[in-house]
Amino acid sequence: MEWYWILLIVLAGLFGLALLLTLGISIGLIHYLSYPKHYEAAYCNESDVKKGLIQDQSIFKREPLNLTMRDGYVIHGDYIPAENSKGLIIFTHGYTWCREGDLKYVEMTLPLGYDAYIYDDRGHGENKRVASTMGYKESKDLQEIISYFRKKRGEDAIIGLLGESMGAATTLEVLKYKEKIAFVMEDSGYSSLKTELEFQLRKWPILQKLLPLCDLFLRLAHGYSMRGVDALLAEKDYHGPLLIMHGEADTFVSPECAKKIAAGHDGYHEIHFYPGCDHTLAPGILNKEYTADLQAFLKKIEPSLK
Repeated sequence: MEWYWILLIVLAGLFGLALLLTLGISIGLIHYLSYPKHYEAAYCNESDVKKGLIQDQSIFKREPLNLTMRDGYVIHGDYIPAENSKGLIIFTHGYTWCREGDLKYVEMTLPLGYDAYIYDDRGHGENKRVASTMGYKESKDLQEIISYFRKKRGEDAIIGLLGESMGAATTLEVLKYKEKIAFVMEDSGYSSLKTELEFQLRKWPILQKLLPLCDLFLRLAHGYSMRGVDALLAEKDYHGPLLIMHGEADTFVSPECAKKIAAGHDGYHEIHFYPGCDHTLAPGILNKEYTADLQAFLKKIEPSLK
């Protein structure tokens, strides 16, 4: 066999190997993203207690309330009433965790007279194991939950939102559905899925170049694209009060996302950064400061909600 044929075969083999490697890594990244590690409720609760995130669980009078979405998927949740209720806050937890992670926030808002609804995100907690879509389908679920409580409580009822991490992105993403929302509070949310994945892969620039291919696999396997999760685009028509909270030392979601979200909101908003705090740990590390900021925000906007 002539030398050039041997060279051609070797080059073709290397190209095929590189292609298979590229496809394999891309599919692996999408699988890792879509099927996060699962944690049971007991573990989440005990972990947050040990971290000092939950102080007093005796104040929670939890009433199971599961809701069935239009596609038949069942969302497991709990309704927690407050004394002398003035409104409702719907809480959305973060990636891999479950609704137990919302209790630290409920502990801050319940004494102010806000009922709470906490629930497990699609594919998380007690829910059936399905792919996580990082806020795309999750925002549709949240929209249906808001609609359920709007019908139950009336058009004039105060309904606010609070989300953490992926739940914060979901909470911002739901704004595109133009439900009547009194206020929004978000902790450590990413401004877009593309921005978040670029940040996650910042130490491996070569993997960042695979994101367009990953986006194609997201479309084929799970029916959405990175462009379908864009908080900056979703929030543009929301002009109500917005509270933005983010740890300055966040290594999971860039603090720059908080600045972008604030810049994209033309209504009343506050932004608070917490020094020395990694991803979503500010409620524990700087509990007094964090709680004071959150409660002050709610007290400040209350006159405008009536």
